[in-house]
Amino acid sequence: MSLTLVTAFAAVLFATAGVNAETHTVRFNNQCGHGTPQLILNGAVVSTGQDYTSNAPISGIAYLQTGDCGFNGEECTMVEMTLINPTTPGGGSSTDITLIAPHAFSVQTSFSYFNGCDNTGANCASSTCDTAFFQPNDNQVQVQCETNNVDLLISFCSDATQDASNQGSARPPARFQLRRSADFSEGKPHPSGGRSFVDCRTCGEPRPIFGRARPRRLVQRRFVQRCGLRVRLCLRR
Repeated sequence: MSLTLVTAFAAVLFATAGVNAETHTVRFNNQCGHGTPQLILNGAVVSTGQDYTSNAPISGIAYLQTGDCGFNGEECTMVEMTLINPTTPGGGSSTDITLIAPHAFSVQTSFSYFNGCDNTGANCASSTCDTAFFQPNDNQVQVQCETNNVDLLISFCSDATQDASNQGSARPPARFQLRRSADFSEGKPHPSGGRSFVDCRTCGEPRPIFGRARPRRLVQRRFVQRCGLRVRLCLRR
């Protein structure tokens, strides 16, 4: 075989490999202030909050380990995902949230695709959400994406579908970082008692700031951006 033919053949192989290359990233955004994200593939933990990128399809589960979850997400809210480039119509990525026993609601959990099918996903904020599997035939809650090389953002205690950039982060951005209520809070009693909360009206239920609310003297006001609102928090002396 001549050198010219060998070179041409190698060029074709290289071009084909470039066309068929596949990559996916799973990213976490934990806004709960506690817990450790878990991404499990083939029975192994491959991420505890860091970005995980694969040059092949990804099929696995994810949840926030709060100390009460089994290794496979038992007793907790769990995300099931398959990220894959479609080779036939309907054969692309699919992701869902499951609360089928032995799984149970633990924290608000959501997901959204990005770098394709942006802001398409699901958000489960309570034990009665209509966006999670409760029975094996609840197939309507599966969210599919037919875009090549799509990535996935999984959020806890926030709605990934409302993330303007769909980029997420392993830790909350500094401007969103909430201190414990021993440092500051609105001083309002949480409905469950013993906690204070920030009232994010556009996000549904009030969000707890962990720590016990105590009588305080309000000496300074600060504002943080949450849920698209300017929410007032007060420092305690």
